Amino acid sequence: MPELPSARDAGPRARVPAGTVFVPVRPEGEGHRVRLFRTPLGARTAVAFTSVRLLAATLGAGQPYLRLAEPALRALTVPLGVTTLTVDPQLVAPRPPTSPCPRRSARASAAQPGESSWSGPAARCEPVRRSRAIRRSRVSGAPLGTREGRGCTTTPRASGKDVNHMRVAFLVAPEGVEQVELTEPWKAVGDAGGERHLISTASGRIQAFDHLDKADTFPVDRTVGEASVGDYDGLVLPGGVANPDQLRTDKDAVAFVSAFFDAGKPVAAICHAPWTLIEADQVRGRTLTSWPSLRTDIRNAGGTWVDEQVKVCTSAPSPLITSRKPDDLKAFCEAFITQFGG
Repeated sequence: MPELPSARDAGPRARVPAGTVFVPVRPEGEGHRVRLFRTPLGARTAVAFTSVRLLAATLGAGQPYLRLAEPALRALTVPLGVTTLTVDPQLVAPRPPTSPCPRRSARASAAQPGESSWSGPAARCEPVRRSRAIRRSRVSGAPLGTREGRGCTTTPRASGKDVNHMRVAFLVAPEGVEQVELTEPWKAVGDAGGERHLISTASGRIQAFDHLDKADTFPVDRTVGEASVGDYDGLVLPGGVANPDQLRTDKDAVAFVSAFFDAGKPVAAICHAPWTLIEADQVRGRTLTSWPSLRTDIRNAGGTWVDEQVKVCTSAPSPLITSRKPDDLKAFCEAFITQFGG
């Protein structure tokens, strides 16, 4: 069951209703468990915050968290005898010392018999279910990743910074994706132990390109109409000129991308892929890089463009990882693997 407060846990005071909230959790093993607190009168309560800024200001910037709907939090705590939810509390004790702001929502550890915990993507916002076992992709190893690319292999890290236990969506158009920008990140996720799904706007196979020449075709796992953002922990958007140009004209694809940002989940985009982000209005207020020809488009959409090998923007709950071109793939893979597994 969720961990009871320790002596260092402060007592919350404020009590108000909420919608979508940020819930503090405590690291335990390879996952996290929800933190419960006690009121000044000794009653147990769950706590939640209406923004990451308030959570960090109250509990410290290093506090991991989940983002989910208030009814989902109640559905998990009521069976444990915790019927009170305190939102944006003021703590009796001082908050911990500050550290770098948390980059993304933490995932909860697997539930044990008779226990309740969060499992899977936090933004699904539905009653808790049992944690699923690790599942490999239906396209395991080959054919994606069969071509030699630019050294983007990433191995699991002892520190836990990997995508093991995670499921990653790769969104591409039916044709036009730059093959190496698909296959190398795909291989990196697989090498780190993650599950991968190839998502497109149509079923069947997608046609990849090596610059202007046709390359290989790859089977689609799900269409955007069949896929649910709640089933994934992160999104990768490969480039290629024609690929994002097609995606940004498809309203379902644009909505699928936007939903990852709305859920506070990490998104990685390389080369021309930010065109889709622009269409989804998700570069406003963000700092990112891309193929140089997108510089003006990004600035016109309210973003800040930088000429860097890889840029990780954590100015919002959804981390955004971007790179300029295939030559940046090694740095791109390392950066998004760290963010997806953070």
